[in-house]
Amino acid sequence: MRSKNSLIGLKTTSFIEDARRRQIIEATIQAVAEDGYAGASLAKLAARAKISKSIISYHFSGKDELLENTVHSIYVDIWSFVHPRLIAEKSARDQLRAYIESEFAYLEAHRPQLLTIGYILMNHRDKNGALYLLEQAEKTNLTRLGQMLEAGQKSGEFRSFAITPMALTLMHSINGALGHWAAHPDLSLSDYARELVTIFYLATRKETSASHRKNHLKS
Repeated sequence: MRSKNSLIGLKTTSFIEDARRRQIIEATIQAVAEDGYAGASLAKLAARAKISKSIISYHFSGKDELLENTVHSIYVDIWSFVHPRLIAEKSARDQLRAYIESEFAYLEAHRPQLLTIGYILMNHRDKNGALYLLEQAEKTNLTRLGQMLEAGQKSGEFRSFAITPMALTLMHSINGALGHWAAHPDLSLSDYARELVTIFYLATRKETSASHRKNHLKS
């Protein structure tokens, strides 16, 4: 049974419960990756995980909570892979490179996770019809990218530009490349990563006085 912390009223779960929830989430990832959003029905998930539907209902209040936890779990895994590589770099330019390369490296090795978040984010809606999980994911990603770009400006490495449009362009460039790779898995994500790193290095770099004079003479 689920227990509660008697001092602060927070729910705690046992090791067995955590393992069961993880099992259900893993089954959800595999089901959605293989069958699309339709694979997220509780009946199909129960059959895939070889458990009863009532067990899923015990650990998750419904489909909404299960899919929310599945998306959250994938993004936590991605960030756990990306973040150490990001903070290992000292310069803003190298952090930008590390962000792009490590995100692509993780998803190239975890194709089911990429397909799952794509299917869920683009299809799961709240009672008002809003793609609320997509909105939440985009908000989080924009915040992280914006903070990284702003830090590069403050350090003097990046030129002056509008943070939100640049962050939004970078986010959609990454998502677009991943979406194309999802449809064409024979293509190389390494090529995408290399070109995006070059594009956004050129887009964000602070022009030196020498290069500025050279460009001025050409114009």
